[in-house]
Amino acid sequence: MLETQDILYIVLMFCALWFTAFACWLIFQVVSVVRRAHEVLAGLERKIDLLERSVSAIKTRFESGASLFGTVVNGLKSVVEAVRKERD
Repeated sequence: MLETQDILYIVLMFCALWFTAFACWLIFQVVSVVRRAHEVLAGLERKIDLLERSVSAIKTRFESGASLFGTVVNGLKSVVEAVRKERD
């Protein structure tokens, strides 16, 4: 029959087995959470990059429009000055 020390070893073996299973499950859960966080951050990084490129494109269009506007204003200024000279 089994002695008390043998029963203690069997119980300790099952405790070690359950602890190992729990530790593996915990490590798996931590890795899953870290993987999901990485995916979320990668998606956020892509969206921020897209937003940055969009803002840069809009800024470039406004700057080119502003330089064109300056040219148009200078042209109108010359026309107005020419008209004033014709009146005088």
